[in-house]
Order: sequence, then C-alpha cells, then structure tokens
Amino acid sequence: NALEDYAGAIEDFDKAIEMKKAFMDDETCRMLIQNSDPQKVMIKHRDDFNFKGFNFSLSVRCKWDVWRNDFGWGGDIKSITATTQEQFEAAIRYFDYDRQRAWYMDIAGSNRDVLIGISKKNFKIFKVFINRDSDMYRSGLEKYSYLAFMYHNLNLAISTYNENHNMDIASGISYKLPMLKSDDWNDILNNISMVS
Repeated sequence: NALEDYAGAIEDFDKAIEMKKAFMDDETCRMLIQNSDPQKVMIKHRDDFNFKGFNFSLSVRCKWDVWRNDFGWGGDIKSITATTQEQFEAAIRYFDYDRQRAWYMDIAGSNRDVLIGISKKNFKIFKVFINRDSDMYRSGLEKYSYLAFMYHNLNLAISTYNENHNMDIASGISYKLPMLKSDDWNDILNNISMVS
C-alpha cells in the first residue's frame, strides 16, 4: 500500500544520507571527489581490440562516477550489501565489475582505477585499487575482450545479412533485426563462424 511504500522510501533516503556521510568521512573518497569531473562521458573509436589474435575496432563509450583529470584516473562507486572487504571483492567478481573497470581504464588510457563500495548494511567503505598489472585488470580485460569480439562479429554478420538481402541501409532498417526464419539465422551464424 502507499503508506508502506512511503515508509520504505523514507528508510531508503535515511540510508542514502548515512552512506553519503560515510563516503565523505573517508579521506580517500573525499580527496577523490574534490575537483572531480563527476559523470564524465568518454567516447572514442578504438582500433586496438584483439581477441586471440583477431584484431578489430569498435566505437566505445563510458560514463565515470568520478574522474580526476589532474590524476588521469577515476573510479566507480557502488552501493553494496557486503559488510566486509572480502565480501566486496567477491561481489566485484560475481557482478563482473572487473570487466567494467578494465573497459573504463582502456577507454580513458588510465593506468589506475578504484572501485569504492558503500555498505547499505553497516555503512562501511571498502576500496579496491586496480592497476594494469593487477589480476583484477587482467581478468576484466579478458572478459570484455570476449564480449567485444562477440559484439563485433554479430554486427558483421548482421551487416552481411543486410547486404545479401538488399536491405536499404540509409532507411535505418539495417539497425533492426527483421523477423527471421530458421534458415536466415543459420546464414547469420555461419557468417559469424566465418569471421571468428
């Protein structure tokens, strides 16, 4: 009912205030946010993708929670249910935050990054600093490289399908998958396997 929803919203708001206080009370968090460029969007075309020896390019973007131009790096802030550093690090791998952070680092060309977790349970702050030599970066790079490769191949297959079926690319039809018969999907999957 509406009254319960309102009470829940107030409780969530109170938690958010406590979480913000915990964040601002942490010296590292406070230093990172000062003079930052919050919600900075980076867009670029990358020609340097490689997946198992296959080179390709993609246009990419990211939107930082916190970016420091003067540091040349930034980070992401997560509200979490974890109550310990160990639980936070397990959540990073479970939710593939390592993939996200490697992706952001490579778009920005940064050598460092930080993931900050704010516990919704005990309001503790947890931090994981990442650099290009860390396991966190390497596992994230491997994960995003695979996804980027699959995305590239799917786009290539759809483009080939559109060309083979005389789709009018200028009309925008090529950006939507038409209803396909099983034979058409087989053609697309064969095209993917040809380029992979």
